[in-house]
Amino acid sequence: MRVEVREIPPYRFAYMRHIGPYGTAGNISTLWASLGRWIRRRELERPGMLTVGIGHDAPSIVAQKNLRYDAGLVVDRDFKPDRSINIAELPGGKYAVIPFEGSATVISDAWEDFYAIWLPSSGYQPEDRPRLELRRDHGIQLPADHLRCELCLPIRRL
Repeated sequence: MRVEVREIPPYRFAYMRHIGPYGTAGNISTLWASLGRWIRRRELERPGMLTVGIGHDAPSIVAQKNLRYDAGLVVDRDFKPDRSINIAELPGGKYAVIPFEGSATVISDAWEDFYAIWLPSSGYQPEDRPRLELRRDHGIQLPADHLRCELCLPIRRL
């Protein structure tokens, strides 16, 4: 596992929320498509645009129908939301980061490996901040149901 430990700055985050199962059965791809249309309608697409996915809940603990997932865009302080979007402040801090490329159906496996393989011998423990899926390469055409992002696990020293 190629893990990089780094500081991620705080972000102002304009997002849409999905409640229900994660993965392809949970319509997360539909949420991202809705966010993409919203971004294009408001002409917010730009080089270096940073989008963020946040799975708030552990599927092994929370009922599938209650899982929360946010898909959003990092925005500046002057950004004014509309009724389609919510705003949150994401705290910065130390994160363990791994690249992910693959199908949406296996991203949960990558997260599980991150916790089960890397974390136990890392000298770190998870911290109570959102884990992030950062996406920067929006101009690259990827096959359907294929993701390229960074999985970012909030950590602190043991």
